[in-house]
Amino acid sequence: MILLEIHNRILEETLSNKIKNVLSGHKPESTDVVIADFDGVLFHISNLSGDKSKIRISILLKFYKQLQEHGADELLIREYGPYLIAPENGYNVSVLIDLENLPEDWESLVKKVALLKRHCFASVFEKYFDFQEEYYDSPGTQLQKRAVIQYRDEETMYVEAKSDRVTVVFSTIFKDEDDMVIGKLFLQELKEGRRASHTAPQVLFNHREPPLELQDSEAALLIMKEMDEPTIKSSLSSSFSPCSPNEIAIQPGDCVEGGVEKWLEDEALPGFRVWQLAGIILSILLSVLIGLCCCFRFRVPRTKQEIEADYIRKKITESFRHELSKISNTEMDDMDLKKALSKIQNKFDMEIHEVQRNEEATHKNIHGLRSRFNAIFSGVHFIKQVNSNTDNII
Repeated sequence: MILLEIHNRILEETLSNKIKNVLSGHKPESTDVVIADFDGVLFHISNLSGDKSKIRISILLKFYKQLQEHGADELLIREYGPYLIAPENGYNVSVLIDLENLPEDWESLVKKVALLKRHCFASVFEKYFDFQEEYYDSPGTQLQKRAVIQYRDEETMYVEAKSDRVTVVFSTIFKDEDDMVIGKLFLQELKEGRRASHTAPQVLFNHREPPLELQDSEAALLIMKEMDEPTIKSSLSSSFSPCSPNEIAIQPGDCVEGGVEKWLEDEALPGFRVWQLAGIILSILLSVLIGLCCCFRFRVPRTKQEIEADYIRKKITESFRHELSKISNTEMDDMDLKKALSKIQNKFDMEIHEVQRNEEATHKNIHGLRSRFNAIFSGVHFIKQVNSNTDNII
């Protein structure tokens, strides 16, 4: 979650250093510091009439006149009282700190001065918070007109009170691409904040239509007119919009990338969506797999020769295991690899010798049959020759 400070830290640190310097016994120094804050707000820290012991803090808000309509002056008098002085030329409000007359709790005073911008804005909200309480206690009370504060040149804030809520609408325009991305992330963080704390205010954002609180009003027409401008409309639809062209809305103000199933965004456990739990489970499985790979050696063959060699090794291993299974259990007590190889080799030699003897016996049988066969056919040929000679003699 993004946490933003409501005070100006530079202003606070500058004043604290000046006061600590004086309290440590050093002489006051000349001061002239200009601080730029959000929304075009400027702070000016200077010495009143050149007196180094008098530090004047001034603030400039372009929309201060609109805040005055809602009681900004009265609230500042309540908060700063005697420290308020006539505004510096070109500024709206000025506060004076006398280094020679510091209160004991000067740190609280510095903190309060650093909240000067916050107190200027607070007048509007306090007023409409009071309206909400009044409407709640007296349901028939006529509703007051909404407050309109143009806090930037093209951006406006609307505050409206009802019996059960106070609604604040910001009409915001982003033109720079970086601002669009940052703005979208910032608004999404505000929206997600409600999940972390149920007391957080509900935040919705949209660019297509004005909020329901401003429909059928001049404010809605103003917003629609701004959205019709080509450059602004292009900017809003591409980044500031909660749903860009390649996203889909799963609920008001909540978008996901196109093609993502809606059930993936369902909340399976408090604070966890389905895709988040799936990611956690897959990460655990991946970690277990990596651990197993570190404990056991795995190697995948990369060439044809290695694959064929592994196949031959596997066949030899199976044959060896088969031969080992033929050894009796009693012989296995004192058996080791050398003895096992020797025993299997002896057995293998005996089998080869037996095969050779069988081959020799077979060869002898074949040789005997061949000799008889030759003798028979040779005798027949001899008898024919004798008969022919006898005929010739006659």
